[in-house]
Amino acid sequence: MISESHYYEISYLLPPSLSQEEAGAVDNSLRQLITDEKSVLESWDYPKRRMLSYEISNVKEAFMGALRLHATTEQILKIGERLKERKDIMRFSLLRWRKNPLRVPKAHKIIRKEEQVPIDEKTLDEKLEEILVQKNESQ
Repeated sequence: MISESHYYEISYLLPPSLSQEEAGAVDNSLRQLITDEKSVLESWDYPKRRMLSYEISNVKEAFMGALRLHATTEQILKIGERLKERKDIMRFSLLRWRKNPLRVPKAHKIIRKEEQVPIDEKTLDEKLEEILVQKNESQ
């Protein structure tokens, strides 16, 4: 049975007791874990020290990182099992994403010269005077 590849994101928290270099080493080992399972690592966020929105085991801050990859269901199940075995990860979440296609900005309407109505100064002055009179009457 051929399994289709999907896009996933793994977010993880590392203990604040680690140094920045140690957190980087854990990140490298997680990227290696993904490539060992023959999955394709697309991008990652290097772990940075962050304040947590809630305490985890009396810890108020942790190193937070993320990995984005393409993997089959079988590969991601193996990766999830291997992540559960890791003692150096406080928490992790594994999410399947559906990538949005690139959004193309809407084109602005281009007014052709034929569509432009020429306005003379006299007509413009009359319209401006009309607007000013209406404004003064409403006050």
